[in-house]
Amino acid sequence: ATPLSYERYTGNWQGSTCGWLLTDKTMMMMIQGISQTLPGLGNFFLAGQWVQPGGSVPVAAMSGLETLVADALAGGDAVRGAKWFFNEKVACATCHAVPYGYQLGPQLTEQRPEATRAYLVESILKPSAKIREGYQSVNVLTGDGQLLSGFLVSQNDQRVVLSLPTDKGKQRVLAADDVDELIEQPTSTMPLGLVTQLKDRGAFLDLVRFVFAVNDGGRTELNRLKKAAGVQD
Repeated sequence: ATPLSYERYTGNWQGSTCGWLLTDKTMMMMIQGISQTLPGLGNFFLAGQWVQPGGSVPVAAMSGLETLVADALAGGDAVRGAKWFFNEKVACATCHAVPYGYQLGPQLTEQRPEATRAYLVESILKPSAKIREGYQSVNVLTGDGQLLSGFLVSQNDQRVVLSLPTDKGKQRVLAADDVDELIEQPTSTMPLGLVTQLKDRGAFLDLVRFVFAVNDGGRTELNRLKKAAGVQD
């Protein structure tokens, strides 16, 4: 990022690229992390380059996600979040918690190393920011004129493997030579702005707390929270 970008997005003086000056002391602070709360002050979280020694636009943005993580852990309620998750209007469960058969979206009960809590929050707010492998939407035009739409499972010099939602996720293997064109779609199948269906910020934090809980506890925790929330299959 240019100095102007730093100034525009972080408000830092004259576009300086650093928040805290890196010294022996602040280097350890950067490694250990700086608290984003203040003692004795509830419902208050700090975000921005000043809570991350070294600064920069990406770091400042990540600190905002970490603030939401801390807020959800402190004030979110997983049982209330389950009610929102299974709410027909919000419709999270339609793609992420199908009791049996084909499921359009990733299983939230499956832990992955890259799926940190900040990653999960970002995925809810900005579904297209980081599309999980195996869920990248593509359109494929074959040599015989067929147009196929689905998820790209894998691709190499010999073959292209698709998962077709219209065929309940059945995989279709195509020889690479039979593919005339493959166009990746830049957006996720999860629509942007689903969180606007929630009534307020508290409901969002409840939903996030639920997602954390089922990602940590797996299907056992999912079933427990469903029962506690009075959700019927």
